Amino acid sequence: MEMVRLVLTEPVYKYPIGTVFDLAEAQPGPDDWDYDDRVRDRMSFTSRKTYFLPDTGRGFSATLRADSTRPCPPAAFNDVDLRTGPLRVTKAQSGYGKLLQPEPAPLPYGVLKEEQVSLIDVGGHKAQGLQIELPPFSQEPRRITLRDVQREETLWERAFSDLKVSGNTVFIDFSELLPGFYQLFFQFRGDCRHSVQFIKSFPLRVEFSIVPAFTMHKTLY
Repeated sequence: MEMVRLVLTEPVYKYPIGTVFDLAEAQPGPDDWDYDDRVRDRMSFTSRKTYFLPDTGRGFSATLRADSTRPCPPAAFNDVDLRTGPLRVTKAQSGYGKLLQPEPAPLPYGVLKEEQVSLIDVGGHKAQGLQIELPPFSQEPRRITLRDVQREETLWERAFSDLKVSGNTVFIDFSELLPGFYQLFFQFRGDCRHSVQFIKSFPLRVEFSIVPAFTMHKTLY
């Protein structure tokens, strides 16, 4: 998947001006596409070009207009460790399967809520890990899976016993993750799952000006 590094030039959803993303270009929709090659060659999609935004900051995806972004200056993150950007939790939920389908009956392992997920510092850097207070469970999760939402890839699968756990509270270090969009699953028997969606942000925001060409500001979380 080919990615492009972009900077927001206006606030979008939950993101302020200067937020940096690595995003994939969205494909033209059926209303934008003409199947006649002769017509399409004369069409301009510049004003309608969009990018796929996997998470708006509230756990759902959207398209991002190209005219609300600018390419990130190549030198902006020279000598910056991108892994030190903070996490932001965007959604916590429970259900069945990867789509987290609900059922009328109460879920056998409870419902995970956003207030049960906290950010923790790691290695002197803010918001590098998650502290998750799982609802009471009679059996431990069968597996814990981390997925890259944008690339639709599983990054790792672990046993519950491999995690740092105290009672039903789990501590997970994400300090090695690069900026991106992620989803963490706790999978129980019967494919009941708890899910935490989160973003690993770039450590700095980029704001454009006349002189100098751009300035850098610390990313808040």
